Amino acid sequence: MSTFRVVIFRIGDKFAAVEEKYSEEFFVLNQITRIPVSPAYMGNVVNWQGSIIPVIDIAPFFGDPVRPVVSKMIALAINTTGKESVFSIVTDGIDTVSELEESEEIKNDLPFFASSLLKFKDEEIFLVSPFKIEKFIINHLKKII
Repeated sequence: MSTFRVVIFRIGDKFAAVEEKYSEEFFVLNQITRIPVSPAYMGNVVNWQGSIIPVIDIAPFFGDPVRPVVSKMIALAINTTGKESVFSIVTDGIDTVSELEESEEIKNDLPFFASSLLKFKDEEIFLVSPFKIEKFIINHLKKII
């Protein structure tokens, strides 16, 4: 069983985590720009540290509706491989940074955005894979371009 150092955040009433090594910064979404022809879950971009990055609402991946307004919400900037590969995830709040163990019951049918299940308090939470989300975004963009 593996242990991961993660940033734990909320999406609606659910918790999720991303490995700390991929998290750049939590920031308040200000001055977002809507992209009219994009899917609702990635319909915005924001200027983050001088770079325009996509704003991804992963709430629909958890079965929640897309948020109509994400301005003033907290986002987590994710960096997978370098300056050109940064995107942000909309959150409903930050919980903590912690070391969590992988669940003993590894599911073979994890949702596309998750790489594992982790034990957190009395529940299991998804370890969100930035690489899987990034691949999903790129594949979707290829279809509409």
